[in-house]
Amino acid sequence: MTGKFICSIYFLIFCNIGFTHILDSTRRVDWTLAGLRDTSTVGFIELVMKAKGMMGDGMTPNDLAG
Repeated sequence: MTGKFICSIYFLIFCNIGFTHILDSTRRVDWTLAGLRDTSTVGFIELVMKAKGMMGDGMTPNDLAG
């Protein structure tokens, strides 16, 4: 392969990458409305799962803990 051919391939790849992050205006999401709107924690119950014998290591099954 010639150097010009390889440079042309790289150019086409980089041009393609440059256009992949453009969103259509119909696919945009207003993320300011996402999440919990009520920030008060009055009346919430806090559970400490490790005190009940559960592990958070992603490997230990927690089916029977509690």
